[in-house]
Amino acid sequence: MRPLGPAPNGPKLTGSSTHGKAPEMSFHGKVEELKKGEKKIGIGTADVQMLAGIRDARQIGLQQRALALLVTEIGQLESLYKTTDLRSKDRQQLLRRLAEDYVELENAAFREKTLAEVKRDSLKATNPAEAGKQQALANQRKTTMDLSRKAAISYYSTLVNDYSGTPSRTFTQNPPPAYPLLDEVYYYLAYEYEQAGDTTNARRVYLDLITKTPTSKYIPNAYLAFGELFFNEAMSDPSKWDPAKQAYQRVIAKPPPENKVFGYAWYKLAYVFWNQGDLPHALDAFKKVVDFGTQFAQLPNAKKLADSARRDLVPVYALAGSPTAAYNFFRNLSGDPPGSSDKTFKMMNDLGQNYLDTGHYPEAIALYKDLIVRDNGSDRICEYQSHITEATMAMKSGDKASIVAELNNQFKRYNAFKQENHSPEGKQTCANRTAAMATETAMAWHLEAVGSQGQRGTGDPRTMDLAALLYKKVSDTWNTADFAKFEFPRLVKEDWPNIYKIKYNMADLLYFREKWAECGPAFDAVVEEDPTGKQAAEAAYAAVLCYQNIYLATHQKGADKKGTGNLPGVGKDIKQDPDDGGEVRSLPVVLRSAALGRSGGLFQRYCCHEFRQRFRRIRFSTLPRERKRIGISRYAESTHVYR
Repeated sequence: MRPLGPAPNGPKLTGSSTHGKAPEMSFHGKVEELKKGEKKIGIGTADVQMLAGIRDARQIGLQQRALALLVTEIGQLESLYKTTDLRSKDRQQLLRRLAEDYVELENAAFREKTLAEVKRDSLKATNPAEAGKQQALANQRKTTMDLSRKAAISYYSTLVNDYSGTPSRTFTQNPPPAYPLLDEVYYYLAYEYEQAGDTTNARRVYLDLITKTPTSKYIPNAYLAFGELFFNEAMSDPSKWDPAKQAYQRVIAKPPPENKVFGYAWYKLAYVFWNQGDLPHALDAFKKVVDFGTQFAQLPNAKKLADSARRDLVPVYALAGSPTAAYNFFRNLSGDPPGSSDKTFKMMNDLGQNYLDTGHYPEAIALYKDLIVRDNGSDRICEYQSHITEATMAMKSGDKASIVAELNNQFKRYNAFKQENHSPEGKQTCANRTAAMATETAMAWHLEAVGSQGQRGTGDPRTMDLAALLYKKVSDTWNTADFAKFEFPRLVKEDWPNIYKIKYNMADLLYFREKWAECGPAFDAVVEEDPTGKQAAEAAYAAVLCYQNIYLATHQKGADKKGTGNLPGVGKDIKQDPDDGGEVRSLPVVLRSAALGRSGGLFQRYCCHEFRQRFRRIRFSTLPRERKRIGISRYAESTHVYR
């Protein structure tokens, strides 16, 4: 006897499984696996953007004047300088003024060079000729920068050589009195050498500052400069870490607020300790920076320096601290006002993300469990649970039962969260996180089990069952409209799931696993979700097969041969008795009614044609008259029911 087959123009259920249908994934792209935290907690990069304002006080006083105006003023000053007597005090002032005008010209040229480069980049694709002009302008401004710095160095050098109160080539005897602010000139001359990349002359002049003006307020800045030079060299030569540390320690020997670089020296010391593997001292140095920024907030960039220290100490704590002690450690450093812990929780959350990124999953779980207790009631509590789920999934990637158990905890958290007093944005984010983790996990396991794009799957029944379980959890939790609001950034857009696809995939896996009692209603739900959907026809037909196999599994050995007046059907898996005589078996009324009620016209479309063809064959066969009469009666019944 032939089994129930597809109707003309209907779906083709093909495959190698015993019941004729292999599961087919409706998502064709690769599901991105949960990113494992394989990064190491490496040495961070110190934030030096605030350094210019700390080391170069001239930047505060210099105005941002137009380049042309500066060129005019410099020309006038140089004319005046040439006519001023060598021993005149005005000559010293002119030298200082010219040096700093050239520094300002250098900065103005740098600004225009940067703007030209930005315009060049924006015009490359649309206007190459204009982009070329901007590049030429940038080149001109670079030349102006270099010449301006060279001129500034020349005027600063003349000032320290001729007006230091000691004999020089210009004043071999009876030199004029020393310039009152000679220490500043030493410092900025060395600084210009440093900016020009001439470290040899920079070290020479910084050392002159230290030895020739030992009481200068710029002594800490000079030692800081030595520290910076050694620090940069230590990045390729570790033997320079100790000289860098010694230089920074000389800086912090003078306290603030007179020493404005005190906090920055501690900040760089923290990085020296970090690079040397001395984590306790690195943490202590970062704490000193935070204390400095809090106590001396009025100093340039002090607050920003403290913020950088708070950020950078987190990865050090991840290496040296305990997740359960994080709250007490961060509480005194976060800057939270009395009665608030928001900044502390933010630092703890950053620590947890650091744990996740670097594969410290047990530590991440312990930290986020602590956060759930301490920050209970906030909009972030669902996020904390999602990180616990994420860590569990990464840590126990081979233990699917444990992952499902943690996803169940995620659903419990979501169900409680949506009933609590949280913001609409928080509830939506929680829902999206929960749906994404469950759906993407189910999709990944589905692909793992059945394969895709020509690659065979594992065929593991347990994996299929758990994937189907997660699909059901999702489809039971959200309706089509709510689910459509979610985003799935780890998937390509064309494979973003919807409830229809999820229900179909669940039903497909149940069919493959021969769970007939579950797959029939599951396929019915697919049809109900979208009766005109792309896979609705196949779903309706598959539902019939599920119901048919339920019946056949419970009516073996001829129990269904009595004339009941119901439609016949034959399952794909149930063997027929030898004495069947070619007579088809009948679907009971309750199953037929269920199929008709749920699948409606689709059931008729894909089943009725096959039934009629079979009864026609009975009518015109050579069977005995009595058996032929039964067949004709059933044929008449089928045409009446499906009319």
